[in-house]
Amino acid sequence: RAEVERKDFRIVAEISSLNSRFLELSFRLPRLLAGLEFPLREFVGQKIDRGKGVVNLKWEEKGRPPGAFDPAQAKLFLDWLKVRIALAVIPA
Repeated sequence: RAEVERKDFRIVAEISSLNSRFLELSFRLPRLLAGLEFPLREFVGQKIDRGKGVVNLKWEEKGRPPGAFDPAQAKLFLDWLKVRIALAVIPA
């Protein structure tokens, strides 16, 4: 579990896993980040060879109407997530 809070937004990322013979990933994303599922699946799949994993992301923006999408914020979040996953101790 990782959590980041900034002036404009808050992000909570949780990754849980179980031992499994094959790689099986599922994602729980807010609707505004649903378009990031494929790049996230590709990225996580490069770091993990097998197992059943669930990636749960929560994104809260302060001062922005619910459902409003900001591509720049989404890119920042994806970059942040890549760093977090790269720093995690995940056996290959």
